[in-house]
Amino acid sequence: MWSALINGLATGMILQLAIGPVFLYIAGLTTYHSTANGFAAVAAVSVVDYLFIVLAIMGVGKLLERERIKKMMGVASSVVLIIFGYMMLRDAIASLYALTAINQGTAGLANSFSKAFVLTASSPLTIIFWTGIFTARSIEKGFNRKQLWLFGIAAGSTTPLFLGGTVVVFSLLRNTISFGFAPWLNLGVGIILIVYGCVRLLQLLRHKQES
Repeated sequence: MWSALINGLATGMILQLAIGPVFLYIAGLTTYHSTANGFAAVAAVSVVDYLFIVLAIMGVGKLLERERIKKMMGVASSVVLIIFGYMMLRDAIASLYALTAINQGTAGLANSFSKAFVLTASSPLTIIFWTGIFTARSIEKGFNRKQLWLFGIAAGSTTPLFLGGTVVVFSLLRNTISFGFAPWLNLGVGIILIVYGCVRLLQLLRHKQES
């Protein structure tokens, strides 16, 4: 149980370092509007993340019932992680040359919640990404269904923890923090995902050749 929770927290925190449009949107809401607007957006992101996590875990649980599909999903999930890592590297490198600002618009609490919800849910690859993470972890660590749920709960909890902490920090340091560090964090996380995906893929292919 503790292994699943600790791994979930560690995985979730690594993913939270991937600062992108959602982070910048929340940071902008907090800095240029109010702390309440920031927390409204955090709530929306947390709802979407947990929705995707539940869907991913349910899908993984069904797909992993057969050994052949389990191996195929292991390879597919590794490829997905590599692709996402590449996309993050590409976007991070582009951002180092030209950082773009997000237009915040009006910022009522309901508006902040709905925009953050849409912004988070707008990527159709998010569910695939979470599925890749859970499949890779379940195969690597041998998590059963209960442990997989604990892993998902722990991973999802890092969203309100990290983004909530972000809102607090930006509330205390309004107009004093530069967003210039974001691409470098994305660069690092992109490299981690690529390396992790490649290692998992090599391990699975080597195991297939031996069996």
